[in-house]
Amino acid sequence: MPNWRFKHRMEGFDESARVIEQDQDGNIWVSHAYKGLFKIRLTDDYQKAEVRYFGEEDGLPGTIAINVLKIDNEVLFTTPDGVYTYDQESDRFSPYEAFNKALGGKQEIHRLLQDEEKRLWFSMGKEFGYLNIQEKGFIERPGVEQLFFNHLQEELVDGFEEIYAIGPAVSILMDGYIESKKLVSLRGTLVPATTINNSIASIPFLGDLLIGDKNAVLVASRILGYGAEYSFKTTHPKTNEIETVTVDLTKAEDKIIDESLMKEGKNEFEFVLPTSKKTLTFKLLTQSDEKKIEAELKGLKKINKNSSPELSTRMKHLILSVDGDYEKKTIRQFVDIQLLARDARALRAYVNDIQPDIDLDFEIEFEDGHIQEGITVPINANFFWPDVEL
Repeated sequence: MPNWRFKHRMEGFDESARVIEQDQDGNIWVSHAYKGLFKIRLTDDYQKAEVRYFGEEDGLPGTIAINVLKIDNEVLFTTPDGVYTYDQESDRFSPYEAFNKALGGKQEIHRLLQDEEKRLWFSMGKEFGYLNIQEKGFIERPGVEQLFFNHLQEELVDGFEEIYAIGPAVSILMDGYIESKKLVSLRGTLVPATTINNSIASIPFLGDLLIGDKNAVLVASRILGYGAEYSFKTTHPKTNEIETVTVDLTKAEDKIIDESLMKEGKNEFEFVLPTSKKTLTFKLLTQSDEKKIEAELKGLKKINKNSSPELSTRMKHLILSVDGDYEKKTIRQFVDIQLLARDARALRAYVNDIQPDIDLDFEIEFEDGHIQEGITVPINANFFWPDVEL
């Protein structure tokens, strides 16, 4: 493994570098999350950077979500309006019409990657898949065999799609998978493309991930995008002054599901309410459940703006059966009429106790040497865009 260390800071460029590629002329192209593109030329001693900024006035459709990549040694640029190419003579960008046509027209492109077998893997809009280019060149476009993983639609998190090439295979970062109908909660699992092709249906993408696993995806995405170190502002517990502290996100500990608590290896658990003594079967909520709950709450708010049904709505999605009765009508009546407050608190506490998650509470050492435990890392705009001032 290479031992990377900081050498020096270059003069002339201090923007965050989200994606970097070097073209055949030695220019370094840097895409920023929301500021557009930069073309950098380094001095021979690597001390200074000559920087040229590109935005809408240079032919780009905007400045947000611009990415740079290299296909067959040609540097290309993905945008929310398709693939663009740079013309050195005019010093401007223009749509790469033949390439966009191969991808089905101008679409929002998140990621493109070419593997060693010349397959072009893509994430665009709400689709993920790859193209087999049967002959060289997109301009002639003699034949493009398309393969889309359509069941991934609506399950991708905008802005955090990623594709990685590992040797001759392509891998994507997952947060969990189901094996032999058995729920497994894993974080940071790299699933090779060969495995995906053989068992794609067994992988629950973000819609089927547990809520705690979604948090792990966010942390993993942040580490991939900006590195493990994360600096944020917090209040010194003794002086009450605001200080900037830094944590290593790779040190965040996972809280894993105790599989012995699961019914037949499924996302089903039992709990006996301490007061009423009724036996409930419940599940851990997934990202898809959260979307359904959010939509239901919006509908209820339209009917009665003064109502606060969030707790009861969550309980109705959480509980699967009451004393062995799986009828939805029975569950609704139980939650609305029979569920005691102390029983509801006990159930929520038990769910929180067994829910898999990533622990974002850290032990922090402040500038004066004071050490404080239990400081929670905030997941906000600065977590994903370090340049944002909060």
